Amino acid sequence: RPVTMESELFGQLLYDKMSEEYSCRFNWMGKAVEITVDNETGNAAESLRCAEELCRNCVEWDRKFRESIVDELLDLANDWLCDADEPEIDGDEFLSRITMQTIQMSDYKGGTFYVWYDDGDVFAGHSVTVYGTLEKGITATNMEG
Repeated sequence: RPVTMESELFGQLLYDKMSEEYSCRFNWMGKAVEITVDNETGNAAESLRCAEELCRNCVEWDRKFRESIVDELLDLANDWLCDADEPEIDGDEFLSRITMQTIQMSDYKGGTFYVWYDDGDVFAGHSVTVYGTLEKGITATNMEG
């Protein structure tokens, strides 16, 4: 029988024993994304509260994520596109090409999040990632993978 956890915001989350996380789908600004909630140290309830806080404020957090991606990665994106003989893009075009895929949440350090985006082939299949905490905000934005 599957192990689940209930959330008023997310509904039912399913436990994955291998990753020690609960997961579900969530409608983030009109896009279905996977939410994973850490339970590595039996902290699922606390991590779930952090995930709910982040997602209840998705409009504000989405703006912060998108601003950080443009500020930190637009120049690099255009370098990659130039190397591929593609034209330069502006921030809006860059943001229209990438797609949020997963938000991984833990209660660690006051609500640590890792947000992964599909790169829309801007970085030849590498991921765009945004890291931070609920308390401190965004701490890093990278192209990885």
